Amino acid sequence: MTQTTENLRLQAAEDGTHWKKFGPYLSERQWGTVREDYSAYGAAWEAFTHDEARSRVYRWGEDGLMGFSDENQLICFALAFWNGKDSILKERLFGLTGTQGNHSEDVKEYYYYLASTPTHSYMKMRYKYPQSAFPYSLLVSENELRNKSTPEFELCDTAIFENNKYFNIDVEYAKNNPNDILIKITIENKSSEATNITILPTLWFRNTWNWGYDDYKPHLDLSENTLVATHQELGNYYLYSENQYPFLFTENETNATRLYGLASKTPFVKDAFHEYIINGRKEAVNESKKGTKAALHIHLEFEKLDVKVINLRFTNDKNLYDERQNLHPFTDFDSIFFQRKSEFDDFYQSTFQSTNLELGKQLMAGMFWSKQYYEYNVKKWLFGDPNQFPPPKERQKGRNSTWQHIHNKDIISMPDKWEYPWFAAWDSAFHCIAIAKSDCFFAKNQLLMFLSDRYINEYGQIPAYEWAFGDVNPPVLAMAIWEVYLIDSSKNITKDISFLIKAFDKLQLNFNWWLNTQTKNNRMIFGGGFLGLDNVAVVDRGKPLPFGHWLEQADGTAWMARFALDLVKIALEIDKYNQIYTDRALFYTKIFFKISYELNHSESGLWSNKTEFYHDKITNFSNENIFLDHKNIVGLLPLIASDVILNDDLITRNYFEDVSFFLNENDQYNPYFKDIGSNKFYFSCVPEERFFKLKSSLFSTNEFNGKFGIRSLSYQYKENPYKINLFSENFTMAYTPRESTTTNFGENSNWRGPVWLPVNYVLLQSMLVHAQFYGNDLLDKRKDIITNLTHIFVENSQGFLPIYTDTLLSKMDDFNKMPLFYEFFDPETGKGVGAAHQTGWTALLAVLID
Repeated sequence: MTQTTENLRLQAAEDGTHWKKFGPYLSERQWGTVREDYSAYGAAWEAFTHDEARSRVYRWGEDGLMGFSDENQLICFALAFWNGKDSILKERLFGLTGTQGNHSEDVKEYYYYLASTPTHSYMKMRYKYPQSAFPYSLLVSENELRNKSTPEFELCDTAIFENNKYFNIDVEYAKNNPNDILIKITIENKSSEATNITILPTLWFRNTWNWGYDDYKPHLDLSENTLVATHQELGNYYLYSENQYPFLFTENETNATRLYGLASKTPFVKDAFHEYIINGRKEAVNESKKGTKAALHIHLEFEKLDVKVINLRFTNDKNLYDERQNLHPFTDFDSIFFQRKSEFDDFYQSTFQSTNLELGKQLMAGMFWSKQYYEYNVKKWLFGDPNQFPPPKERQKGRNSTWQHIHNKDIISMPDKWEYPWFAAWDSAFHCIAIAKSDCFFAKNQLLMFLSDRYINEYGQIPAYEWAFGDVNPPVLAMAIWEVYLIDSSKNITKDISFLIKAFDKLQLNFNWWLNTQTKNNRMIFGGGFLGLDNVAVVDRGKPLPFGHWLEQADGTAWMARFALDLVKIALEIDKYNQIYTDRALFYTKIFFKISYELNHSESGLWSNKTEFYHDKITNFSNENIFLDHKNIVGLLPLIASDVILNDDLITRNYFEDVSFFLNENDQYNPYFKDIGSNKFYFSCVPEERFFKLKSSLFSTNEFNGKFGIRSLSYQYKENPYKINLFSENFTMAYTPRESTTTNFGENSNWRGPVWLPVNYVLLQSMLVHAQFYGNDLLDKRKDIITNLTHIFVENSQGFLPIYTDTLLSKMDDFNKMPLFYEFFDPETGKGVGAAHQTGWTALLAVLID
């Protein structure tokens, strides 16, 4: 592997040189989250609103625009703006709540992650700030008038960007060393008219002193026009500015007067800069120039198409400025930036092929900008803090009350730092596969974190997400651990076998939890509930069925067969270095065979001879069965429970002798195991004749093979919706390639047609396995689909990226070629749908294209 400067920096960070101490760890929305909700019955959106956010102190974290914090989020830096017309100082991104949006929550701003190395030694982000008053009320009122069948009303639909009346604001960060961060803010007036803007680069401390555990209060002071930040854990840091601007000071304290009509703890409160800038209240800021929140007050006048630059430096080096010794913090500023940009380019040129370089850079930028400090101590959250009023007692039996062992306090890869500013276990597993392309250290540590005692419970269940830790996500951690291990092994001479050993026992615990809780009648057919696929079925899979019925799920069963195979591979790999794991490999092999057999059983399995497809099935203790026999993505997922294992040493020879003996005694399992020659053995829970039926559906353009990827529901239901009567109620499902048109589980996610990268990824990767048995034509078809997925982000013949199809952005030249990595996509047009910054698992494309 090429050892670029960034590679060396990554290794140094793992060895103790703290290059990741500071990063883009601010949330983009801390308000409206479960962890900031102290209401009785879990009304998170209403308990802490956007309007309150500028005035009310957060308990568990901070948010901000284009900023960074340290890894414990003790000190934070971000930008705030005012265009002279807005009613609110722009300190954070605005969007609709889950109850306001016609397709649930949705951010209503335009911003782009443009660059980041894994250590954040170089980062760049762009925000498009309108020059007219931001249309907060219009966005809310217009979306309230719309229903599930109509598109969302977006910021571009308000005509606020007409005549290019907006600013492009870029922020770039370059680290000279782990504690010395150079900041370049570039503001471009896109309008042909003169205008002005006020910018407040803001430094503040997270409020850790109000809760009753530690009353130490850090402070910000001014010394010779340099902002000095003092914290007992961090030491002193200094914010230098190349040009002199006045500073504003206040405290990070709640404005109780505005919110509750009560006296505030101090006259200087969190929203002081808003009051000072917007309302002209000079007394709102602390004239003594001290506090826990401070900002440079920069007012800039622009001619038409003008560009201005602000240079700052945040460092713990107090000796950078000394007039007597002719020392200046910005003497080496440009040279450091040039060096870090060059290292950024070198790193990604060594990571991606040249044809995919720019797309790879953008995908990785989204991944690394989406890392966030996430703290959530469930026990303290339920029972309250010593210095605060006790929360309502109803909470102690409500949301997450059975997960009191959880104390998250980590840097976590988020699905989307505005729409989903919390981890989801199966999202995170896929994130780690994508991240491993560039940073195996972070990927491995992240996966082990989810298996730690601060996350997994004593029974082996892995928490799903903060809205309901007890929900069940697909068991994909073992898959991610194995794939990350392979990626890491390809980059290094020495294999990190300790990573597999650390994970294995906890993975077994999780596997046993599934065996003990998600099966019935002693059969190896699994349930699981919604399993991350929201509205994929005609019924809500997250709710119990009536009259003693339950759902047996094709996807849950397929994931568990895959889980068993991943444990087999991990056990065999460990056994090469620690020869006590062969028996475990054989144990999980037998379970894989049993799952495969049950899945395909002619009477009780999940295969329908009528549709020639796998389906979820409603059943009961009387074995009365009802297939939900629409063709959706769950019926293709058995394809992923497959692998080829090489018999290439003494360990595997002994293992395969045991497997052969077992199969000689249990020949009903023979369809799921093939000797394909060259010491290779093929495992698949899909028998040969059924594989060809699934292959036909998967690659048919009339079923699952869309112009821009694999659909989540067969195209056949576009003209002929699926209909079924269950328990005296009629259900209908139609092919819906964009936003969900139902209020079924999830609402803002739609698995009734769109292309989703995680399932595309696992199905396409399975083709690498199946091709070794069925032939290389599968590789050609795989390549075609990957090309189709890539074209979502390639300029089309009309001059815009397909993600902007049927939007005004497609006609806006400064917008229509800048990629946003959406949550899911229209299979026919490539239009991006759902969360607009969910680079998370969409970044799996970075693995596929390489």
